[in-house]
Amino acid sequence: MFCGYASYTIDGIQYKVDLVASHAVEQSKLFFYLLDIGFAVLLLILIYFVFLRKKKCKFYEFKGL
Repeated sequence: MFCGYASYTIDGIQYKVDLVASHAVEQSKLFFYLLDIGFAVLLLILIYFVFLRKKKCKFYEFKGL
C-alpha cells in the first residue's frame, strides 16, 4: 500500500485527509513517444528527399554560353 495525504482549506479551517492507494502511479511517457514518432517521420522525409526523389532531366537544364 502507498500512503499520502491531502490538505485543503475551507472557510479558514484547514482539513487534512489520509490517502491510501493500491498501486504506485508512474509519470506519463506520452511526450517521449510523440517525440520519437516525430523524429521518425522527419527521418523518413529526409530519406525520401535524399535517396528516392527523382532527379530532374538534364536535357531541360539551361547551359550557359
